[in-house]
Amino acid sequence: MTDRSTINGVILAFWCALSLFDWSAQWAAILLMLNGTLLVLFERTRSAPVPSVALFAGAYLIGYAIPILWFPESLGNIPTDVTRSMAQWALRGFSMFALAYFITATGSRRREAKAQWRGGRLAYASFSYMIFGLVAIGSWLFNFVVYGAGLTFIEGRSYEAGSETVRQILALLSEMKYAYLFGYLLLRKSGHIRNVHHALFIAVTGIILADIILIGSKAAIIKPLIIVVLSMTLTKVQRIKWANVVGVAFVVAACFFSFSVITEYRHIVRSVVSSGQGVVDTATRVESFKQAVQAAISLPGSQRETEVEGEDVAARLGSGAFGLGWIFHFTQGVSPYENPISSLLAPLHALVPRFLWEDKPIFFNSGRYATEYFGWRYGGVSISLLGSLYFAWGYLGILAGMAFTGFLLARLSVRIEQQGLIVAGSVALFTVMFLHLMDVGAEFQPIVVNLTRVVIFIGTIRVIWTIHSRLHARSHFESSLRTKGGAHD
Repeated sequence: MTDRSTINGVILAFWCALSLFDWSAQWAAILLMLNGTLLVLFERTRSAPVPSVALFAGAYLIGYAIPILWFPESLGNIPTDVTRSMAQWALRGFSMFALAYFITATGSRRREAKAQWRGGRLAYASFSYMIFGLVAIGSWLFNFVVYGAGLTFIEGRSYEAGSETVRQILALLSEMKYAYLFGYLLLRKSGHIRNVHHALFIAVTGIILADIILIGSKAAIIKPLIIVVLSMTLTKVQRIKWANVVGVAFVVAACFFSFSVITEYRHIVRSVVSSGQGVVDTATRVESFKQAVQAAISLPGSQRETEVEGEDVAARLGSGAFGLGWIFHFTQGVSPYENPISSLLAPLHALVPRFLWEDKPIFFNSGRYATEYFGWRYGGVSISLLGSLYFAWGYLGILAGMAFTGFLLARLSVRIEQQGLIVAGSVALFTVMFLHLMDVGAEFQPIVVNLTRVVIFIGTIRVIWTIHSRLHARSHFESSLRTKGGAHD
């Protein structure tokens, strides 16, 4: 480490130690905001004036600190002592993440070799992104034809059993559209892009728009916007450009705008369903979405059926604090230590489907949380990454799990930062992991399971590429022999 990085590391280590003291909820939230700010400032470099970790830090602060300081009503009637405990462990968890991320990123930047723009690596990366796009489109179409575009806010889901492995994998492969979008933006900025990628980009953009219109999810709007911002933060620049500032401002505005549009859209669709039309068809959903957008951009009170208050947005974004706080309350601060060994072996759950593993455990998920603790018949309540770590391994699990998260995210982000688009596998893993983490209500086990499946997917692409390369080389060699033989005759 350089002298500066050593000092910064010591400061973050001191902040880690400071977080162990018994702070009030408000002071813990303030220290959390300061810790996030320090991490972002320490991670700034000449080539990355806005580090990618700033997005996660921002999501974490909004998910835990902001509700405590400005929107305590969004936490429900959690007792004061529970709110205090929740704030303290949110601070401690993030402090471990920040320290692990900074140490790993600093060491990785020294070890990572600079990008070697060999034709083979670039060709493999372009091929990988093409597979990402094709598989995402094919999986989305198959899922749509076989299962349809479900409206999760209309159709109840039973959480008595685990989700089907096949549908989980289809959903993950469909999510590769975001990895493709990320890769396409990196290819375009580098100038190394083929015509096939323009066609795939149009198709991928089409299914992203279809998701936005058909399933009524804010995440469907926010995820591609996150990818756009990541493509800016992980592209080497020497200074912040005004175009990037305007672009990020637009993305933030669009994220908040999505709350207004989707809230109105859901109200319109529920009204249609309540009139006896059942699950609405595609044409009706498209028309409902158009009405929702028109209402969202109209003057207040003129066409809207619903109103979205700042407290509503804060409650949704602050789902991490809500979920963790109520878990502490319901368990009385004593972890159930449910499936601790199976949680460590979560990658096995990515490989073995439930019909082959009868005793495969159902990890504590948002559906079980809603059913077992809130008495809901369907739907889910966000658990949060910290809540899932606590439920499986207790308070030490929060510290160790957040440190591991910081380590892995730093390794992936620095690899992309240093080598750019040619590390397609890291781009895919980083995309899946980052989008999970940006949802502060997400659990630990699904992240590990999905990352394992992405590793298998990337390995399969590597095998296909190796076979393709050898066949191409053999064909080229035989062609050369025929040409030489003809010339000799």
